[in-house]
Amino acid sequence: MSDPLENLPQSDPKLKEAAAEIDAICKKYGIAAFYGLASSTHAEFKLNFPKWSMISIEEQGFRFRAKSAEPERSEASIHLAYSLRDIAGLMFQNLEALTQAISQRLDIEHTPFYKIWDLDGWQKPSLGAAPFETIDFKKKGRGKNKKKGFG
Repeated sequence: MSDPLENLPQSDPKLKEAAAEIDAICKKYGIAAFYGLASSTHAEFKLNFPKWSMISIEEQGFRFRAKSAEPERSEASIHLAYSLRDIAGLMFQNLEALTQAISQRLDIEHTPFYKIWDLDGWQKPSLGAAPFETIDFKKKGRGKNKKKGFG
């Protein structure tokens, strides 16, 4: 059996287009955003900081440039970081509850995309597009492979 990710394009054009629209909204309103989009085959995720913030994403990671002469701007930038962290944590908790409920009904074999990249030696992305994770499942107690849904 061939690897299902072998011939998969590296991105989904629909997700790229949607992400560009979200990025344009963030730029237009000068707001920060952390988002994830998923199609049936891919996921797109991104973290945006507005130009006015003192936070930037660079090749080595995040950079925070606090300036004592601009305490309000520093405080607002810190607010962005903590707010987005809290929102991401809440989303993780909600999605973890969902996937745990699914796992109680189905035998799930799941490999997140970042682990696939690590195993295959691909460059691990920081904040960009990724092939969707590999998921195989069987309904518990029946042993039959299901391709779609729970029925």
